[in-house]
Amino acid sequence: MKLFYNDNEDKILVAEVITNHSMSVDDVLALAGINMDDFANEHGWDGWDFGALEMDYADLMQQYREWRKISEEMLEDMSGSVDCGVEAVREDFSRYAGLSDTISFEEMLKLEKAY
Repeated sequence: MKLFYNDNEDKILVAEVITNHSMSVDDVLALAGINMDDFANEHGWDGWDFGALEMDYADLMQQYREWRKISEEMLEDMSGSVDCGVEAVREDFSRYAGLSDTISFEEMLKLEKAY
């Protein structure tokens, strides 16, 4: 997954990590050893905004598309859900995607909205 800083629609790559579980922005910064104050200074910025940090879940999005298609086909013949508000759904997707931890509601909601 990649972490970008969105500077007035100019996306600057901050870090890229390979992981088998969901991570927060803080987790990615820590894993990559990035100090955002130093990063901002290196880019000549007066400061930085935490809200401008954006995760790119491209690989996870592809896995979500595949899982969603399979799940919807299975649900044609049985009851169930693909609603990310249901913990069992998040657990099922996490197993499918090979994540070591269950994806958070917030992260899966982003995938669901993008789908």
